[in-house]
Amino acid sequence: MKRTLIAALLGTSMLVVPAAVLAKEVVKTEQAASAEQANYDKLMKLSDDGFTALRDVRSARVAIFNGNPDQASKSVEAATKDIGKASADAKNYVGRTNGSKGSDEWIPIDGNIDIADNFVLDAKKGEHVTKANEHFKKGEKQKAVEQLKLAEIDVNYTRLLMPLKATTDHVETAKKLISEKKYYEANLALKAAEDGIVIDSVALVDIPKPADAKSADASKSADASKSAPASSASAKPETSTTTK
Repeated sequence: MKRTLIAALLGTSMLVVPAAVLAKEVVKTEQAASAEQANYDKLMKLSDDGFTALRDVRSARVAIFNGNPDQASKSVEAATKDIGKASADAKNYVGRTNGSKGSDEWIPIDGNIDIADNFVLDAKKGEHVTKANEHFKKGEKQKAVEQLKLAEIDVNYTRLLMPLKATTDHVETAKKLISEKKYYEANLALKAAEDGIVIDSVALVDIPKPADAKSADASKSADASKSAPASSASAKPETSTTTK
């Protein structure tokens, strides 16, 4: 399924993975499991039903705005069914990875590959990136990420996550309000469903960084100033010249 519901490019044109990211909250997560243990195929699996449900919610809001309550009602009904399908399939997805607690289940409905801004391409890295793109096109995510690791590129995977129970509650509320012809309130309930979507970021490849050269130079300067003799013009004891 082509995902164009929320279009904001986060990554780079070098990688061909579809992008779609815009939500209320950015959730920083712990790094994904080690290279030997991580299951990238499962981590990057997305719920088509969950994605369709959110699209239905947005369609319902547009219908309300355009004064078409019948279409809004149909879209809400479709969202209810799609969320039900997504809930039944929730066990097949990797939800929140930041250790957050709560009774709700989170399912990924969209995702994007993002690489570090300081990435510099050379011939060797280019070969690995090309192979990674080929694997992504074939749906071989595990093999693709391994190629990016060989290229020593910092890679994050950003996902849109939907809370199933909260989204279901908001949609059911909207359904009831539409039946009561309370369209303004129904729109607010649907907006709450959209606002409940969060962004979850997982480090797929995290390359260790060398020490900052500027920090090293600053440290050398500080050491030099400490070892420098006191000025002959100073009438104060030498110990008072130490820079804090």
